[in-house]
Amino acid sequence: MRHVKTFAGWLALTLSAIVLFVGVFAAVTIWRLSQEPVSLHRLTPYIVDHLNQSMGNTRLAVGDIVLRWRGWDEKFDVGLRQVSIFGPDNQELLNVPEADVVFSSKALFEGVLALRELNLIGPRIRLERSADGKIDIGYVATDTAEDVAAPAEDTDQANDVTAPAAQTYEKGRGSSVTIELPGAPEAELDPIPEVTSESPTVERSANSVLQDVFAILSGERTDIPAAAYFESFGIVNADLQVRDEKIGIVWAAPQADIMLSRQAFGIGAEASMLVSAADISTEVKVTGDYSRETGEVDLAAELGEVQLADLASISDVFEKLRDAYVPVSGKLQATFDPNGELLVASTDLSVGSGIITFPDEMRATYRVSDGQIVTSYVPGRFSIDNVVINVGDASAKLQGVVLDPFGQWQVNLDASAKDVATNDLDRLWPEGVGYDAREWVVTNLSEGIVHQATLHTELHKGDADDVILDDLGGQMTMSGVTVHYLGEMPSVLNAAGRAEFDETSFSIFVDTGETDGLQVTDASIVFSKLHEPVPSADIEIVAQGSARKALELIEAKPLGFATRLGIDPARIRGDQATRVRLNFPLLRDVTFDDVEVAAASRIENAAIASAFRGMDIADGSFELQVNTKGLELGGTATVGRGTTNINWVETFDDGAAVRSHYKLSGDLDLAVLPDIELDPGPYLNGMAKGDLDIQVASDTVRVVGDIDLADVRISVPTETIGYRKEPGAAASARFDVAVQFDGGGVVDSFAISAPAVEASGRGSWRGDNVMADKWLVELQDTRFRENIDIAGTVRMEEDERVLIDLRGAQFDLRSFIDDEASEEKTPDPEPDAQNYLVTLAADGFLLKGEEPLLNDGKITLRQEDDQRELEITARQLIATPWIVDEEDDGEGRRKDLSDANSGGIGERAERSGGSTEVFLNIEQMVMANGELLADVRGSIHTVGQEWDRLVLNGAFGDRANVFAQVVREDFQTRKVTLTSEDAGRFLRAVDMYDNLLGGRMTIEGTVDESDVSQPFTGKASIDEFRVVNAPIAARVLSAASLTGLGDVLQGNGISFNALNGDFTYVNDVLSLSKVAANGAAVGVTANGSIDLAKSEIRLAGSIVPVYALNSALGAIPLLGDILVGEEGGGIFAPTYTIEGDLDEPSITVNPLSTFVPGVFRNLITGAEPG
Repeated sequence: MRHVKTFAGWLALTLSAIVLFVGVFAAVTIWRLSQEPVSLHRLTPYIVDHLNQSMGNTRLAVGDIVLRWRGWDEKFDVGLRQVSIFGPDNQELLNVPEADVVFSSKALFEGVLALRELNLIGPRIRLERSADGKIDIGYVATDTAEDVAAPAEDTDQANDVTAPAAQTYEKGRGSSVTIELPGAPEAELDPIPEVTSESPTVERSANSVLQDVFAILSGERTDIPAAAYFESFGIVNADLQVRDEKIGIVWAAPQADIMLSRQAFGIGAEASMLVSAADISTEVKVTGDYSRETGEVDLAAELGEVQLADLASISDVFEKLRDAYVPVSGKLQATFDPNGELLVASTDLSVGSGIITFPDEMRATYRVSDGQIVTSYVPGRFSIDNVVINVGDASAKLQGVVLDPFGQWQVNLDASAKDVATNDLDRLWPEGVGYDAREWVVTNLSEGIVHQATLHTELHKGDADDVILDDLGGQMTMSGVTVHYLGEMPSVLNAAGRAEFDETSFSIFVDTGETDGLQVTDASIVFSKLHEPVPSADIEIVAQGSARKALELIEAKPLGFATRLGIDPARIRGDQATRVRLNFPLLRDVTFDDVEVAAASRIENAAIASAFRGMDIADGSFELQVNTKGLELGGTATVGRGTTNINWVETFDDGAAVRSHYKLSGDLDLAVLPDIELDPGPYLNGMAKGDLDIQVASDTVRVVGDIDLADVRISVPTETIGYRKEPGAAASARFDVAVQFDGGGVVDSFAISAPAVEASGRGSWRGDNVMADKWLVELQDTRFRENIDIAGTVRMEEDERVLIDLRGAQFDLRSFIDDEASEEKTPDPEPDAQNYLVTLAADGFLLKGEEPLLNDGKITLRQEDDQRELEITARQLIATPWIVDEEDDGEGRRKDLSDANSGGIGERAERSGGSTEVFLNIEQMVMANGELLADVRGSIHTVGQEWDRLVLNGAFGDRANVFAQVVREDFQTRKVTLTSEDAGRFLRAVDMYDNLLGGRMTIEGTVDESDVSQPFTGKASIDEFRVVNAPIAARVLSAASLTGLGDVLQGNGISFNALNGDFTYVNDVLSLSKVAANGAAVGVTANGSIDLAKSEIRLAGSIVPVYALNSALGAIPLLGDILVGEEGGGIFAPTYTIEGDLDEPSITVNPLSTFVPGVFRNLITGAEPG
């Protein structure tokens, strides 16, 4: 046991010594290697020989093998110097100054010395791709003192010889690579610069070496024993130059690191290099995979920062990027087939800040903040998968496909942008893309934000190498945008909605917005035919708000609708919702005639000040349709105190027969007529109902009405007519009136129905037409009160003369003849026309009372200034009502003559008021007591109320002529003459005395106009007459106890030979003097007066019985005067007095006076002496 412990101790000591030795040796070795590489030149031949044994027909030649310490990360490194590889024909395949190798430990265990890794250090490599796609790889062999040291002369002193200085080995100093690009036409390339004489080189092909390496790493070549152990091949710090004739690019990577490694199904590759090409210098990192099964190569590269504009310096292919001053970096991927042809490629690049200016075809410049470019390529198809460019706050995205990009290419692109300020569209929208749509957008859209915009376009290369646009379309969503769409019309502000466009149109659809105080709830603006010389616009706007603002909207140029309609928007109030559609050509100066307009509006609470002249409309509710051809408005409104239905159709065609068409129905408040200068004055008042149809033509306004006047008060407050209808009584009016713009017009028809009124007819007025009457009314089948079946004309001539020519069954002239006959008087008389001609013809004329008095007659009245002429022709005139008053019981009583117009005979008469000439031609005049005066002819000339001249003729029966005459003898005197061949019939006819038969009457006298009372003084005489049935005379005779004479009076009457006397008539008082009537049986004298105004009589006189004998003594001179006492008296004559009421006077007779001499008899009676 002790020996075992001793052995264990020695073993431990031995092992400790070994470990110590190894540790010291390792430390010394590591220290030595860290100072400089250690040459293994003594072992080099042996190592190379063993390596050649595993390389088959390929032979390796190495100048020296060195051992290096790379640090604790990489530890030991075996380096080869002056490495050459020879092929089976002893031809040098590869020669590099230096290489790193790693021996396969697996091979060593199997008794084979083989390489696992081979890294070429600092080779100069040239890679070319010809125009036909053939790839050629070469290298440059260089012998430099700095890279290779001369072999040691004494191999025994190997341990004492310092190994050559190690070449600078800086792995990963920045690297880059250029990826295979799609083929392009052959380009003239600058030759790769020649190596100078200061560094002599020999260019040799490395195609076969690389092919062998690829074959070994991929496992395709197994005839070399070492192939199974070889796992990676690298090129470190290489000087790489690439010449690609197919795409016309030359580039170099002076410090390139490339590593190829074996993988399960092919080869993996990694590369890092700094690529320089013309103005470009950037770092590139590449990874790749080669598939043994397919022969395809997949490459992926991380590209350092590159200015896109610098790409134009390496190839004309990138000429269009010359103005793209933005940096890009990112990933590139590509897949090549076994022949080196590109199968697929893609990019994923980040874009930095810069400026991009597109070529002339697009004409746009952007200041880019950042972005991304994602693309892909397969032969015949280039895809823009995702290109994002951020410009300020805006972001644009592009996607699309280019088919046959290097031939007759076709492009499909989809672009999008977000958060673009509308004011930036001018600089962001390329000028060459959708030029017409762009032009309108940048001109008419401003303010606000385009939140999202998309663009789709399809292009292809034309036969003339031009660009053909096949399709263009896109959309935008926006808010806060100002849209200007036509002329001076107010812009839509704060518009929010979307836009759509294609190559020939651009459309905007607004969801919300406002324009000039109106709220826009829906709108569309469509511009089409943008590719034609004159594009067109179709605009539709739905707006709510003030009716005034809506009218101002359609008033703006070029529309001017409000002006065309004669509406001042300032006079409009109310709320409206309007849909307006405009269609017009996009001309520089659009006129109204160029614009097609269609609008629909709903207006509530409408109020229009002075809607028509001075008439106001309130509380209106309307629906409006309007276009360039016209408008139609319908609804209800309050006009005055009534609610009226209004329909208005307006035509804008200047050649249209009817320009404006108005229909009014419902309440028609007549109180508003003065506001439109149609003042009905006191004639019409109240609320009418009915329909009005008003048509406005180019030169005419036609008004057709059917009006219910039941609730209207109708009043004609004139002295002569005095008509009145109270509300509640049925009444209506129909009319058809055409008013000419020259002031004239035609009433084609009218019909009026009211209590006591039925009228119809037509009429006209001339206006400015001096060849026609000023106005004309034709009446048909007209009735007004007792005026029945009236027809005829009423017109005014040029000289203001009114002509009335009417005929009818009956005319009622009572109000004109006797004012008292009218029950409806007003204090304001209707002024007489100054110049007129009135002709009335009728079967009967109501002049007084209820029956016609003038029958089958004609009345003609002419007036010129203050001169009048009246002509009356008739078959019959019943004059009784002017002679006899009719009591209610039907009994006649004498006419009160105090009210009669005496023509200034016996009473004062005014001579003012002009003169009147009256002509009478009456076949038969019915007088009082049934007397008929035939063939009444004559004339009366009056001045004012005064009969200045008068001549009348007539006859009672065949011979009893009547003659009356008034003639002026001088300035202050008129002579009056009245004769009748039958005094009794005359007195009965004038209802003055019924009890006188026969006799010839003569009355002559004068009117003294020097006296203001104009007294009528004269003499009256009646010859050969009889008095019968005289009640007052009978009472006188009875009182005088002359009963015999009374009996005679009641019988055949008392005959008188003559009656003579003097009279004076003044102020309604008839004074009689020296009146004496004598006959064979009796004589009568009378003196006194009759007061017609008071209807009183006061007479005194004497009765002379047996007048022939009793008066004979009166002829004795002096004695006769004493005994008789008066002319016509007698010696024996009782006296009498008659006093009191004219109809029932008091009669007194003094019998004693019979025997009193005449001279004293007058003292008893109180009468003046005869």
